[in-house]
Amino acid sequence: MVDIAPFRGLRYAPSLRRDPVYSPPYDVIDAQLRAELMGGSPHNVVHVTLGPDPAPPAWYDEAASRFHDWRSQGVLVRDDCPCFYAYEQAFSGPDGEALLRRGFFARVRLVPWGQGIYPHEKTRSGPKADRLRLMRALHAQESPVFGMYRDPEGAIDRLLGAPPSDAATTLDADGVRHTCWPLTSPELLEQMTSYLQERDVVIADGHHRYETALAYRDLIRETDPGSPSGSHDHVLMYLTPADGDGLVILPTHRVVTAPLPLSEPQLLAALERTFTLEPVTAGPPLAERHGGGDQITLGICLSSGGWLLKLRDRASAHAAAPPDQPRELAELDVAVLQNLILAPHLGISADVLAHGDAVRYTIDDAEACHAVRAGHASAAFLLNPTSVDQVWRAAVAGVTMPQKSTYFFPKLLTGLVINPLDD
Repeated sequence: MVDIAPFRGLRYAPSLRRDPVYSPPYDVIDAQLRAELMGGSPHNVVHVTLGPDPAPPAWYDEAASRFHDWRSQGVLVRDDCPCFYAYEQAFSGPDGEALLRRGFFARVRLVPWGQGIYPHEKTRSGPKADRLRLMRALHAQESPVFGMYRDPEGAIDRLLGAPPSDAATTLDADGVRHTCWPLTSPELLEQMTSYLQERDVVIADGHHRYETALAYRDLIRETDPGSPSGSHDHVLMYLTPADGDGLVILPTHRVVTAPLPLSEPQLLAALERTFTLEPVTAGPPLAERHGGGDQITLGICLSSGGWLLKLRDRASAHAAAPPDQPRELAELDVAVLQNLILAPHLGISADVLAHGDAVRYTIDDAEACHAVRAGHASAAFLLNPTSVDQVWRAAVAGVTMPQKSTYFFPKLLTGLVINPLDD
């Protein structure tokens, strides 16, 4: 059961909605993109959502001051009545096909993991500390959690209807058209609320944001035990059906930045005990060549070349998996890579991954391999995408995937609607 509620969101004034005021989620913005977004508009939401790395303590106070100035100056305007906010994204899929993903923003009551809301991957402590500090400064949730629910009949999609002519629409740098509009009909809101009460939600993206909201709620309860239930008991969440064609997962490749503990010939010899190795010297990018079929295959890029790694025996994937890992999860690319390569041969355990110092992630296979050839990384591993069904089954079974197992595309825009926590 999921308890959702409409809310009076903060949105940019209509005169600003066609300006470059929105941004991608904070965790996909590097220093260069941050500078470009800030330079694009003095009101771009990144001014109050992401500081320099590392952010000095004073930055959070500066962000809060700017945020409150925007509210008082009418840059951000609060809606008069509680709403859900419909949101659709029109984009091109991996094969160039035209796709449309539809969902809506709502306040979702916070519950511990496993009580109707399920995570699917591990998180790191660093981002949560930063996000909690920002949430305490702004008293608002500016970036939504991304959740999915089962709706094979398309009931919610029919309730959302078509966007009105005055809906806020913007085109991002990836060519994705984003359209957002409020839903105000009490009858409609009640129908949507009742429908979601019978559904589970699996978090697709934004695990850090959900856990930060839990920490903020607990902090409010500790500092003011008599405070009534309110906005701090909820999190801003985007909800979309897991059954839709517009729910796309891209592969997330691993780029090893730590030095290899053994030479490249030694690593290849060790891998050859479990995989067959097929050299790749020309043709399409490595990631485009290793997918397809029932065989478990990965790609590896080293300074000496690239190879397809084909698992010799599926039984080895299960033998190397932790005892509590379900059969289906043990055969995922991310699990095979972790259990058969990173941990045993490179010394990169799940705990090492959680600290974020040994491996970085990218959805761009060419970028991953270029980092190795340019000497900026010691190895790159190219993966196939995880399916939505695999994510769902793992999550509801209570099994978390290795970190960065998925990259849901396109990302949600930050700034379309902000959830104030001062009511």
